[in-house]
Amino acid sequence: MYWFDRATQETVFEFATLTPATPDAPVELLCGRTATRLERHPMRRCDDRWVIRLPLPLGYYAYGFAVNGRIRRDPQAGCVRAARG
Repeated sequence: MYWFDRATQETVFEFATLTPATPDAPVELLCGRTATRLERHPMRRCDDRWVIRLPLPLGYYAYGFAVNGRIRRDPQAGCVRAARG
């Protein structure tokens, strides 16, 4: 899931832990203007989620997550998050 933080002008990407068996597997955000030119960004653990904040210019981006080296789609893509959570 991702959302825009107006206070910091950053896009915040979050990825929930997949299973209790791999809670500490390394997670990276794969993000770019096109699906063929994705950059890797290491994410940091924050409670039960992996999080990264990026100052991305306005536009459309392809993104996904790499968990322990395996590429995963965003399981929450298409969900809506209200301003209050």
